[in-house]
Amino acid sequence: MLAAGLAWLEVGYLQRAGVIRSAAMFSTENGGLDANALQKVLHCGLLLSILRRLGERLDRKLGFLADSSLGIYFLHQCFINGYCFLVDWRLFPIVSMWGYGLLVAAVAAVVALCVCCLLLARQVLGRYSRNVVGF
Repeated sequence: MLAAGLAWLEVGYLQRAGVIRSAAMFSTENGGLDANALQKVLHCGLLLSILRRLGERLDRKLGFLADSSLGIYFLHQCFINGYCFLVDWRLFPIVSMWGYGLLVAAVAAVVALCVCCLLLARQVLGRYSRNVVGF
């Protein structure tokens, strides 16, 4: 409730006073406490309590994605660069015209391509795949 209250306060303040910018966390240079930093700290606690409560169910569903996340991190930029090379990057504002569904589909496609490459690398490299691609 406190995090939601801080978000409400920040949105109300932003509508009246402009953008809140601080040089450091919890700085008072703009006339008040940096509510954004405190809000993020509270959200971390909320997220940790949710993950603790849902840990077993999430582990079964997202375990494979968690195991392959390092490999996805290594490979995702290659696919993004390839997409930008094949498709004119100036056409990207079409995402805002079509909504965020296209962006979600692009993220899902990149993750799926990375996972396919990681599975292929695991088959080809065997036990050394962890050293080469992180999976």
